[in-house]
Amino acid sequence: PESDDVVIITRTWPEHLDATADAIEAGVRPTVIAEPEVLSWLSRRGELNAHRAPVSLDGLAIETLAYTPIPYAAGAEAFRKVRSAVLRPDRAARRLARRARAPKADPVIVQVTLPDGGRLVHLNLSLHSGTPDAWLDDAAARFGGADWIIVGIDHGEDDAVLARLARFGEGRVLFSDLIND
Repeated sequence: PESDDVVIITRTWPEHLDATADAIEAGVRPTVIAEPEVLSWLSRRGELNAHRAPVSLDGLAIETLAYTPIPYAAGAEAFRKVRSAVLRPDRAARRLARRARAPKADPVIVQVTLPDGGRLVHLNLSLHSGTPDAWLDDAAARFGGADWIIVGIDHGEDDAVLARLARFGEGRVLFSDLIND
């Protein structure tokens, strides 16, 4: 990130944190919107312009909502992760070490409201077969009807995501790979 960039951190996976932490350590002072645990962790690396949502910046209104993620490994995915660790223990050890040093905070979905009233909602990986109904009701009421929706689909959760996504209305939907390195 550059000093005039706005970074919104939605997860605490190393892939979501490392570039921002590196920039802060290099003396860049980015504007970062994240959960308090993440902001505290990043501030130990140097100066940043820290914000917690809801916040208005550069004419944008930014809101977040924490969600319960799908379990790290379940069913067939757990088997694949164990298999990968057996075949590449060096890679698995590095990944686990990186995750252990990262801050612990719930992932969030994000809504960005543009100056003209247009809205983009990033649902992250919040929609899955275990998404609580009460959370879905709240999220759809607060963020439904957005002009653009970005959503990721965890392995094997296609039908669950599509069924829950309908609650957010008829906006343009961008499906994104949010789980690969």
